[in-house]
Amino acid sequence: APGADAAPWAHRHAFPDADRDDPRILRSQDGQRITLRYAFGVSFLIDLAARRIEGGWTPEASREHAEAMLVGPILGFYLRLRGVTCLHASAIAVDGAAVAFAAPSGTGKSTLAGHLLARGHPILSDDVLALQLEKEAVLALPSHARLRLWPDAVEALALGEDARHELVPGWDKRYRDLGAAERIDVPLPLRIVYLLERGGTDAPQLVPVDAPMAVARLAAHTYRNELLDHAMRRDEFLVLAEVARRVPVVRLLAPDDLAALEALAAVIAADLAERGPAV
Repeated sequence: APGADAAPWAHRHAFPDADRDDPRILRSQDGQRITLRYAFGVSFLIDLAARRIEGGWTPEASREHAEAMLVGPILGFYLRLRGVTCLHASAIAVDGAAVAFAAPSGTGKSTLAGHLLARGHPILSDDVLALQLEKEAVLALPSHARLRLWPDAVEALALGEDARHELVPGWDKRYRDLGAAERIDVPLPLRIVYLLERGGTDAPQLVPVDAPMAVARLAAHTYRNELLDHAMRRDEFLVLAEVARRVPVVRLLAPDDLAALEALAAVIAADLAERGPAV
């Protein structure tokens, strides 16, 4: 496994739950190397100084296992090493601007993006949303052209056989490759961030979040924040403070029912219309 003998390892964290995607994290004594070892047999060594990643997998795992982690949490953390803050979010394009849905895994942000794709809004990013500050705008950067969904979402969205590919052999999650007309491959100004929260309501609700609280809520949806050192935390805080100052952040409370997708889409459309055209 990468990183097994690269340096003395000073800090170790046990697997919180072997059935989840949380890795065991090992940090070298010199603070320059981090190894992430996943319970299903995939490991990554990240050299912080060289900004280099090495990956590998055991005979029980596969290349697909490694790729699934690489384009998600590993990519998100690597971009942070290069000074790019990433949200755990999906984003669609609406009238030339990005509308983002940030949420923990399994909340339904990709499902919501897929539903809005069927309503004519191409997808900018699924799962990893990289942000870039530029003058008074926040740019949302495009990611890989693939939508990842659970089987019940595939059925609810009626996506057909082209969305039934296994993301990883033996895993439940599926994927659908996006066609050229279904994706955006250029940066777009970020118009709004909806914090998607499931359960506890019978109908979709919008709850505004003021800027100070928005910073904390956005920070909860960044990738592998337990790996940040003090300087990286400071830099991320400054970026998120600017994002919260320039972009509305709103809690989107959603019923815990896929049948509510149409109602969610209607609430989002009404909210965006009330806010007026993207600047």
